[in-house]
Amino acid sequence: MNKIICVFPEDETTLFLKRVYDLLETYDVICYSFNTNNDEILKNKVKSELEELCEDSCFIFLGHGASHVVYGSPNNDENTSFLTKKEIENLKCKMCLVSCRSSELLDKKRNSIGFGEIPTDYNVDVLRMRENDVSYLKNINETHIEQFKLIFVNIMLSSFKQWFSCESYSIAKLNSFFRLFINKNICDLLLNKKGNNYNYRGIANILYDLKYDLKYTSL
Repeated sequence: MNKIICVFPEDETTLFLKRVYDLLETYDVICYSFNTNNDEILKNKVKSELEELCEDSCFIFLGHGASHVVYGSPNNDENTSFLTKKEIENLKCKMCLVSCRSSELLDKKRNSIGFGEIPTDYNVDVLRMRENDVSYLKNINETHIEQFKLIFVNIMLSSFKQWFSCESYSIAKLNSFFRLFINKNICDLLLNKKGNNYNYRGIANILYDLKYDLKYTSL
């Protein structure tokens, strides 16, 4: 039987994705939300279920990631691993990994979607990058990152709603919906300027980079 499993390691920095998780719970999706209290209890159970998923099933991840891992909930402010790149490569199912640099975790063994950088934390994702590149996201401040996060979540919500309205849950279609709604929001920002306090061009540039780095792999 084909399944869709969603994993959401929950903490203060991922709470903005809760609306996406809540939407997925309204569909025929098996949803697991981790936190620092139940993380270890659920990890092994969910990992076993993911390993058993067939090629036509799907794994959706909502959270933090890097080029070598998707993270679980932090422990004492330290990142903890949920799945390593090797563990992800060993899965047989389709997947959509909504996390930073998840595009680097993908191979061509399955249909899958991954992202590049998703700047959702001003101190971590912007200021730290500026330590090495002072021009990184120039003219973007903390307020603009909050505005981008709202747009990003709305893109996720619109894309998943369209995807679940389809007869089959094709990862290629989900990739197309992501790109469609990113483009729509870029156009909306540039054509319908929202006032002096809204950095429409800077946020549009972040969305353009989001689309450019979005990766779809297929068999």
